[in-house]
Amino acid sequence: MNCSFCSFQLPPGARACPNCGALTPAYYADSGGSAYDPTVVSSSASAPPGASGATPVPPATFYGPPPPPSTPYASNTYGGPSFNPYVAIPSPHRGRNIAILIGLVVLVLLVIGASVFAFLSRSPAVQSTPTGITTSQLTATANAVNAAATATANIEGQNPYPPFGGTLVLNDPLKDNSRGYKWDQATFADGGVCQFTGGVYHVIKTQQGLWGCNPELSTLNNVQNFAFQVQTTISKGDTAGIFFRALKTGGSYYFLIFPTGQSSGTDALVADTTSGLKTFKSGSSSFIKTGANASNMVAVVANGNTLTAYVNLQSVATANDSTFNQGYFGLATQDDGTPADVTFINAKAWML
Repeated sequence: MNCSFCSFQLPPGARACPNCGALTPAYYADSGGSAYDPTVVSSSASAPPGASGATPVPPATFYGPPPPPSTPYASNTYGGPSFNPYVAIPSPHRGRNIAILIGLVVLVLLVIGASVFAFLSRSPAVQSTPTGITTSQLTATANAVNAAATATANIEGQNPYPPFGGTLVLNDPLKDNSRGYKWDQATFADGGVCQFTGGVYHVIKTQQGLWGCNPELSTLNNVQNFAFQVQTTISKGDTAGIFFRALKTGGSYYFLIFPTGQSSGTDALVADTTSGLKTFKSGSSSFIKTGANASNMVAVVANGNTLTAYVNLQSVATANDSTFNQGYFGLATQDDGTPADVTFINAKAWML
C-alpha cells in the first residue's frame, strides 16, 4: 500500500507514513475516526484518545480539511511567510491617528504660548489712544477717578483740599440740630429764614439781597485758617453758596454758584465790604452741575491771604486778599428778584 499523500510505499501495519508523516488508514481503523473529523481536546494531557474517565469537552469548531503536508524545505508552498489567523494585526490607521493627536496637542500648546507672550509683551506706555476716544476724554476720566478717590477719603473724614490735613471740627449731616453745632433756626424781618425741614437744612430769602445762616457754636465763631464744604441743591431761585470770615459788625467773603445756565453754570468769589462788592472771579464753570434740582458740593479754603474756591472737588477760583483775616462761616443764598429756597446737607470743616 502506498501513502495517499506522497505515494511512498508503506510498511505493513504502519499507522503513519515514514516519509511525510501523514496518518494511514491503519491509524483511523484502530481509532475508529476519520481524517476529516474535528479535533477533540482530552481532559488530561496524559490520557490517550478514547481513554475511560476523560471529561467530555464540547467539540471544537471545524475549520475544514487538514493542512497539506509541508514541503521538503519546511516552507510554505508559495514561498511566502507563515500566516497565523489568531495573531492580531495592528491597524494601519493607529499610527496615523496617534501622529494627528500629537500634532493637535503641539498646535494648542503653540497657540497658548503665543497668547501668553503677546499678553506679557504689551506695554501700556506704547499703546495708542483707542479709536474714537480723545486725549481730553481720557484726561477727564482720570480726573473723575481721582475725584472719586478724593471723595472716598473725604467720606472717611479726611480733608480733601490742599494743603490737606487739619482737624475735623464740624461734621454734620444737617438733618437737625442734634449734633450740637447750634445752627440758626428762625424767621427774620428782612425775609430771611433758617430752618430744618424734611431732614435737610433750608436757607430761604424772600426779599432782595444776600442772606446767610450759620452755626452759633462759640468755637466756630472766630476761625482763621480752615477748609469748609457742604452739599447744596436749589429748590427755588438761582443762587447757592457759602460765606466765610464774616464779622459781627458786617462784611465777609462769599463764594456763590449759579447752576441755572443751559450749558454751564457760573460762579463768583467776592468780598462784601463796606464800600461794596469786590469781585475776584466771576464766570462760567464746566464743573457746576446744571438743571432742575442739580446737586453740587461747594467748598472754600482760607489759608492766610490765599482764598481758593471749589465745586465738586475741582478748583474754580482763587484770590489773594487780606480784607478779612478771621470770622465765622455759614451757608448763603440770594434773592435777586426771585425768592430763593436752598437746601444744604453734609457740612464739614477742618481747622488748618
